[in-house]
Amino acid sequence: MNIPLRSNWGSYIRHNKINRRVYNLNGEFLDDEFVTENHALMMYEPFLENKKPP
Repeated sequence: MNIPLRSNWGSYIRHNKINRRVYNLNGEFLDDEFVTENHALMMYEPFLENKKPP
């Protein structure tokens, strides 16, 4: 799950990890390999209220 965190200066930071599941030719699970990760400053506030027009 990706939950944005609020930084000390008021912006939000998002952190993602991507893993790859590895299977053999018989479809049996072998491993869960780390691929990459990402840290990003968000350009918007993630918890905006959903307002419906009148």
